[in-house]
Amino acid sequence: MVEEVLKYRLKELRKSHNITQAALASDIGVSESTISKWESGNAIPDIEMLCTLSEYFDVSIDELLDRNALLKRKISDWHLQNKEKQPYTSNTELLGSLINADDLLIQLVLKKLELADVISIIAGSSYAVCNRIFSNLSLKVSGFVVDHLPETAIDENEIIRTENKVLEIIEDIKTRVSK
Repeated sequence: MVEEVLKYRLKELRKSHNITQAALASDIGVSESTISKWESGNAIPDIEMLCTLSEYFDVSIDELLDRNALLKRKISDWHLQNKEKQPYTSNTELLGSLINADDLLIQLVLKKLELADVISIIAGSSYAVCNRIFSNLSLKVSGFVVDHLPETAIDENEIIRTENKVLEIIEDIKTRVSK
């Protein structure tokens, strides 16, 4: 699926910038055949090269991968394949609502890693990366919680307690990662 989206998007970006495959390859330090493979869908760039391409074309990785459509499809497919695994159902729905979460976190979750695996991978990253991921995620999750509370009249203190509980959980995960 990524190959399909990327091959069209990469070619579209390259042509809109009037750049040949050879020029792009030279500029980003890969062979012309590599660019050709990406544009034909026979290969996909790794995450580091996706970052390079997004910087080169001055687009986000989301834009490069047309992420919203792709993520919704992957989440839907994953949900169908794993509907018997109850603990993951709510996580999948939550991720579906957090389409714009950090790319690294999305990549880890889409690889179907369990929370412990995600934590160990993030723990291997620099603390600054880990801190940024959890800061962004904290903001997005607390906003998500407030937006999805029942529409009945809820006491403002209840909203604050719910938000704080979510932030405590995220802070606990962050603490475990930073050890």
